[in-house]
Amino acid sequence: MSQLKVWRGVNCVITVQPSVSSQDIMAEAVPKLKVIEPELPDGDYYLLYSNGMLADTVPPNNEPFTLEGYKAFIGKSYQKLTLYVCPVEDYDRGMLHVHI
Repeated sequence: MSQLKVWRGVNCVITVQPSVSSQDIMAEAVPKLKVIEPELPDGDYYLLYSNGMLADTVPPNNEPFTLEGYKAFIGKSYQKLTLYVCPVEDYDRGMLHVHI
């Protein structure tokens, strides 16, 4: 897979409970991002960490992703956490689109 690249200028802030899963974050973020950027493609999306890895588990124990688990692992406040949304097709081709 080639290097993922951030699509600059498209981001949004969402407010969710600390116990939310990656699917819950996607359900909140994708519709909001599509309002902000109508050119976003329809279809499925992945939630990614800043290093391009899928945010489906929290390192180092590979427990199922929760926002509070990720916060504890990364050691930042909730306001400083950044996750990326990427269409599945683009992820497979190595193109990262937007972040939340």
